[in-house]
Amino acid sequence: MIQTVTGSMEPQESGDILIHEHIVCVSPTFSRVFGEAWFRREKVIAAAAAQLQRLKDKHQVGLFVDATPPCLGRDVRLLEAISQRSGVHIVASSGLYYYPEFGLERLPPELLADYFAAECTYGIEGTSIRPGILKCAAEGSASPAGVEVMGRVQKLTGLPLFAHSHSSQETGCAMLDVFERCGADLDRIVIGHAGDSGTADYARKLLRRGCLISIDRLFRGKVERKAAILAELIAEGYEDRLFLSHDFICYPLEVCEKANSQRNPAEFNGLCCIHEEAVPALRNHGVTEMQICKLLQDNPRRLLCNHLR
Repeated sequence: MIQTVTGSMEPQESGDILIHEHIVCVSPTFSRVFGEAWFRREKVIAAAAAQLQRLKDKHQVGLFVDATPPCLGRDVRLLEAISQRSGVHIVASSGLYYYPEFGLERLPPELLADYFAAECTYGIEGTSIRPGILKCAAEGSASPAGVEVMGRVQKLTGLPLFAHSHSSQETGCAMLDVFERCGADLDRIVIGHAGDSGTADYARKLLRRGCLISIDRLFRGKVERKAAILAELIAEGYEDRLFLSHDFICYPLEVCEKANSQRNPAEFNGLCCIHEEAVPALRNHGVTEMQICKLLQDNPRRLLCNHLR
């Protein structure tokens, strides 16, 4: 079963799956302090639901992974409302992105890991909604402590972990070192943004160590190079360990109430880029329909199936 914000679902009911997207990425502090003056909740729900429903109707996408941890403004009640209105299932994330926050560096990683493991088991913020995936990040010389925390959570829970990496600095390799020390299952870890370097070299280094990778940030008019990387890796036999997604934000910060309230995110069409531009580009590179099905259905279904310990 796959854990979503509206309950468990059978994997075969998912349709196509987008493995790494966002409804909103916002400051949780500003959201809490300024409330509706910062983001109007109903506008977010209406705009995001319209985008997801269009995605479902045009391209049969039935499952959307919201890769937004608490420090980027995760709101599971918001996700639940959008899922119910759009008819698209949504998977919520647990984890860390920016780290450390004030005071957290004084606490041992194993203690912090217990908090995240608890919400994976019992539910988020007093709800029965449980996350279906974990999230962490590493940028440049940033502290690896948050990576260690989530590596420990992965070992404790068995949940899949999406790790944001910086391709030019190859931070995914350093994260894998940390995950191995934690005893995390590399076969359940997806290193993200592995195609941003413009070649397959970084992705290949990661795959050789036994993890999974995501070729993402697929935006309109900018898919050809990454499609070529995917085709190259598929030709080398890695098709069962690859994922693709947009890393798209349905309701971006630029349209908060005092920035540009006249823009209508409901009209944004970025979530359709994979099906309308990337998939045709993959076909042009000789990628078969069965292989495309693995990228958009088989691989993410296998990843998201609940192995909670």
